[in-house]
Amino acid sequence: MRVQEDLKQIMTLRTLWTLMMLTTAMAQGNVINDCTQVGFTGGSMNSCVFAHNPTLLTGTLSVTETMTAVNPASINISLGLTNTIAGNNVPGIFDYAVTKVIVNNSGVTWYGFDAIMVAASGVSSPVGVLGFSSCNTSGLTVHCSGGTVANGGVVVITFHTTTPADQSAGAFGMIEIASTPEPATMSMAGLGLIAAGLMRRHRNR
Repeated sequence: MRVQEDLKQIMTLRTLWTLMMLTTAMAQGNVINDCTQVGFTGGSMNSCVFAHNPTLLTGTLSVTETMTAVNPASINISLGLTNTIAGNNVPGIFDYAVTKVIVNNSGVTWYGFDAIMVAASGVSSPVGVLGFSSCNTSGLTVHCSGGTVANGGVVVITFHTTTPADQSAGAFGMIEIASTPEPATMSMAGLGLIAAGLMRRHRNR
């Protein structure tokens, strides 16, 4: 009887040890450790708050911004990465619940809004929208449209994004662009300049 009890305790300890090792292994991944505005066209980042849970491989990211210009109105934010295992770039991703609050102080009405997660592993369909009637995801871009957001109005978007599996894969960050009636070529040119600025900052880090 005593032997059986000892064996049962040994098996219990082995099970707990195995679970602990599996949890530790799963917790290895790249998490956000910095949030910096690196470029803008008439806009500014007011606040950026992030946190992560190393056991569940999840995190939260809340960003508040104000846009004051048009054609294009844009903000470029760089997100720094570190690994949960200090000194290692272990392949692994964290799922962040992102909440973006954007205030329209541009003096004009917005007809659409794009939030682009540069170099992310993935972006989910928005789970919450305020300001426009709908938002959808295409690749790493969340596009909102339907209705308008007047000057003084606010856009709130909630979605999920996953961090890059490899810290050296490229610049990780966010680009936001508000849409107003304008030639499409002007918007594309502005987006190209913004993305170039983000890549330059990544190379200089």
